[in-house]
Parts: sequence; structure tokens; C-alpha cells
Amino acid sequence: MDNNYKFTFVAGAPGSAWSMISFRMKITVPGYDKSDQTAERQYDLPEAHAKNNYDVKDRSTWKAKTHIGSYYGPYHGLGDQFDDLTYYNGNVEGFYDECLRPFNDTTKPRKLVKSHWFAYNLDWLWENCKGHDLMLVWRETDAADKWWHTMGGWDIKHPVYDWYVDDERMHKQIAIESDNIWEFGERKGVKWLDYDVNDSWIQKRFGVPFLKKVQATPKFEDTIKIGYITIT
Repeated sequence: MDNNYKFTFVAGAPGSAWSMISFRMKITVPGYDKSDQTAERQYDLPEAHAKNNYDVKDRSTWKAKTHIGSYYGPYHGLGDQFDDLTYYNGNVEGFYDECLRPFNDTTKPRKLVKSHWFAYNLDWLWENCKGHDLMLVWRETDAADKWWHTMGGWDIKHPVYDWYVDDERMHKQIAIESDNIWEFGERKGVKWLDYDVNDSWIQKRFGVPFLKKVQATPKFEDTIKIGYITIT
């Protein structure tokens, strides 16, 4: 693949709704490569979850699928070293090559790269990936933990959560990732935008119309914050 690409690195803890939020952005903002969205790279929501936790305009046509596209990190077959990006010190191009692996559409320059482990490596991304974009999704720890378990917890097959081991470690790491994301965003002067059912944060940030295609809206009672910045 040539060098005509721009990454959007996405950081969010399990249960933060980062997958849904970044996916809605991906299909709304022009120029995103969707070639990583294969049949194997999606998760079928449990029927009970889909029924009880989503407002759906027309269930006869809604396919209860989420976690669509590629994820990077240990146990994923992509980004095995992304838990510690210092592995790529002196070889940023090697990092970029790994990020590009699931994509093959050279006509769409924007590449969405999602990794929970970016939350531990935000300063590395900032120092080494100038000119690319960074998307931060923050959610309070208990709300994120509860939503992750509601989504299917350890029964989720895509992405893979083996690195988190068990419930106790999952809760601990969600807290660490959430704190890292918030602290980094505050340090960099991120303008936090609230998620809402109309995806108005996308319009505010990118100046594009509300997404018309979404049929299902998750029932969130808490506030999820989104920060989107270019790495300078």
C-alpha cells in the first residue's frame, strides 16, 4: 500500500461504547476504508441483550451485530506488541505497516485503528505519529464494566479479552484505561464532546450531517465523553 493514508487511532476501555461510537463515525465521515469489515470481524449480540438494551425502530430489518472491523492487541493476530509500543522505537514505519495489515482499499485514505492498549501508550502515539488523528472515548469505570458484561462479557468472541484474565482484573484495567484516557485528554487540552443518540458530536467535530442509517440506539443512562484531536 502506498503512503496515501491517515490513521485515526482509537482508545477506549472495554464497555466504553468506543466500538459503536467509532464505527458510526467511520460510516458517516467520508474517506474511511471499510475493507477490514469482514464476516469474521463482527460480533453477534445476544438476543436478550439486543432486545432489552436497544431501542430499535424496525426489528424486522435490524441485524444485531456490533464490534465490526479489525481490533489490535495481544491475542488478536494484529498488533501483538501493542501493549507496549516502545517495541517499535526506531521503527515507526513497522508500527504503521502493522496498522495497515487488515486494509486493502487504496482509494480510501482514512484507516480506523482500534486498540484497548492505546490507553497505555498515548504519549508514545503523541510523540511518534505526528499528523495522524487520535480519538479518545471516556466512560466512568463502573458504567463501562456493567455495559461490557451486559454486552456478553467473557462470551464475546470479537474482540478477544483473554489479556484481562478475570472479572477482578477486568475492572481494575478498565479503571486504569479510563483514568489514562481522561488524564491524557486533559493534559492535551482536548475539547470533550458528549455522546448522544443523534451522533451530534460528529456534526460538531466534522461538520457532516447526522447519520440517517442507524436503526438501533443503546439505552445509556450515563454520559460518555469523546475527544478527537490531531497529533501535533
